[in-house]
Amino acid sequence: MNWISQRVEEFQAVASLVGPALRALYQNDPDKFWATIGWALGLAIAMHLLCRLIGKLWFKRFKPSFPQYLLSMLATVLTALGSILWVAGNNLRPGLALVLHGWEGAINGDDAWAQKTFVARYETVKKLGLEDFTNHPHPSKGGHSIPLNASESRLQDARLVIGLASVHFSAAYPALGRLLKVTDGLAVPSSRVKNQVDAFFATGEHTMPAAKTIQMCAEILKETFEGRCGALVAMTRWIAVGLPLISWLALYVWIARASSKIIRSKVVKRSAIKPFV
Repeated sequence: MNWISQRVEEFQAVASLVGPALRALYQNDPDKFWATIGWALGLAIAMHLLCRLIGKLWFKRFKPSFPQYLLSMLATVLTALGSILWVAGNNLRPGLALVLHGWEGAINGDDAWAQKTFVARYETVKKLGLEDFTNHPHPSKGGHSIPLNASESRLQDARLVIGLASVHFSAAYPALGRLLKVTDGLAVPSSRVKNQVDAFFATGEHTMPAAKTIQMCAEILKETFEGRCGALVAMTRWIAVGLPLISWLALYVWIARASSKIIRSKVVKRSAIKPFV
């Protein structure tokens, strides 16, 4: 059951990334994008014509039935979509980068999230008991700053914002959130962000803007995605090849059996005719 749920997560993630992946391809290489569309349509039409030809090879006057025609059209569409999906699989990473870029813009413009997060940051750092809050009143009383002098305060503040930001990402992109296991927040070890936090405060800053921490969150999400990307690409390959192949094979076998049945019936009819004496 766990294997099935993982495959479902991967399928949903692939489905959510196909659009951004193709958009990234169009932005980075428009010629390749349009070549992909042309190849997909050309291959689909060629397979459709081949299907009709196979029927004629079996029986010259063979005409597909309406259900066979519908299956042929379905297989044609799946072939076109499969070709596009194959190329999209090569652009999942640029697609995710596009998603993360859009998400960063959205969360940085989300004032409600920023206010709620600032309150959580203030209360978390104050609870540590490492900072002097004498001149830093609570946000509900007009406070707008958080003292971050102790290294532990800085680390815990960064980890909190990263966790809350990852929940925001998961709410915006549920399929990717489940894939990256951040629906309940991204638990980041202090060692993962310590160097970046120390380097930022070494420049003389006294507090870290949420935008900087959100950027760190995006980088961690991207790194986490790298660990699952291989499985996602493999899934796109299986879907892109498997569904069209199964549909065409089913149709070819159906047409071959129908044609051979017609031929046998005609042979039987001819053999049943007695010569006139």
